[in-house]
Amino acid sequence: IYYNLSGLIANIALLINLTMVLSVLITMDAILTLPGIAGLLLTVGMTIDANVIIFERIREELKIGNKIKSAVNTGYNRAFITIMDANVTTLITAFVLSFIGSGPIKGFATTLSVGIMAESTSNRLTRFSESKFVTPKGDGSRVPSEMPVESKRFINRLTVHIYASVLKSIHYVV
Repeated sequence: IYYNLSGLIANIALLINLTMVLSVLITMDAILTLPGIAGLLLTVGMTIDANVIIFERIREELKIGNKIKSAVNTGYNRAFITIMDANVTTLITAFVLSFIGSGPIKGFATTLSVGIMAESTSNRLTRFSESKFVTPKGDGSRVPSEMPVESKRFINRLTVHIYASVLKSIHYVV
């Protein structure tokens, strides 16, 4: 509930990220082994980390006094460099692991590589959604009002259901 609507958008982007990764793995006829699940969990962690970095940069820009639209654009632009650095470093590591490693290590590297590529797509989706649904229309000078309690409860329940579904699906695979 810390990020309100932005958090809901990030959760939906996380689900889309997981769907993209699993879709690519199904297309590749990949078998999801324990190292593959570890790569999937690392991808989820990196996606969440990217969203936290983005939202904290936006919050910093708002504290400085920037307008909301400007804070969102600047926050994403400043976070992009950090996120891209982490993703490129992880991709290089995954490619090295896939060439040097054997069976399970290659499964981990493949899942991680697909996940990182899907993460960059879901980050773009988050940015588009933020600009469409969170930033105000016009000059962006007004601060959006506090979210109603019913909306917070709905987002909280939805988030719990999303995480429960992910945990159930991981438990089902294991």
